[in-house]
Amino acid sequence: VSERYRKMLLRGIYHVCKFLKKRPRSLTVEMLDTLADLVLKIKNGEIKVRGLTNEANVRNAIRAWYIYHGISGQLLTSKGITGEHGQGYGKRALDRLTREQRRKFMEALKEIVFEEGYGHQWAIWESLPYWLYYTGTRITASTQVKIEDIRWDGNPEDPNTIGRVMVIDKGRHRRGRTKWIKLIAGELKEKILANLKSRGNPQQGYLFPFNPDKIRQIFRKAYKRAGIEVHQPAHIWRHTSAQDLLDATDWNYELVASILGWKDTKTLKECYGKMGETVRLRALRKALGMKVEETPKLFKF
Repeated sequence: VSERYRKMLLRGIYHVCKFLKKRPRSLTVEMLDTLADLVLKIKNGEIKVRGLTNEANVRNAIRAWYIYHGISGQLLTSKGITGEHGQGYGKRALDRLTREQRRKFMEALKEIVFEEGYGHQWAIWESLPYWLYYTGTRITASTQVKIEDIRWDGNPEDPNTIGRVMVIDKGRHRRGRTKWIKLIAGELKEKILANLKSRGNPQQGYLFPFNPDKIRQIFRKAYKRAGIEVHQPAHIWRHTSAQDLLDATDWNYELVASILGWKDTKTLKECYGKMGETVRLRALRKALGMKVEETPKLFKF
């Protein structure tokens, strides 16, 4: 597993041991019933102690500890310490910014950026939501993208030229970071070129030289001014990207996963591109030979 995930698991065991007043070596097979009861109480909200508020995280930490020490997952599952996802897993799968919301957001974002004194960087700020939308890249990984890693297959000024850039982002859950190649074309390319031109066309440096927390702060202000309620100010763009590209490709999960960056379609389906009722009904009508109004869906900001 990744170093970050390993540390999270160890923190979970630390909080369990602290609450039970036990040393790690005391977590034997005989303790499984006690631990299962602890997990159940956390799930029911009976325990509200720092580090013991997320039932899934605690359960995963306990499972990882025991499996590492040779206890079978089957035994753990029989005791109620399962490996299933938490209750909140996938609940944001249908989160999405509509095109009208995106328009309002961009208007509000421009106002906020100038009010905050970053007007001279507007071309960079403007290109960021386009990047998040067209590449589906997470915000932390986006702020680490380097200009020198962009490769063009011709003259960037040529409308048909496509750019490619290497991005290091999360890979399959728990397994650290992975290299992805993101494509730069169409509207995104126009905004990226404007971003670089506003800075004198530098040959190296960060494409988005901002702190992720600062970006989230500015985005939250823009959403509030635009009257848009979101739970994840930056990550909502990855959800929007997935939903829109799935719509535009007639729900081709394999293609969308390869373009936006998922190793397989499982997480994409469960957490980003859960098929809505309207899509299923349209497909069923079409399969039954019923008349279906075909409306082209474009992957367009």
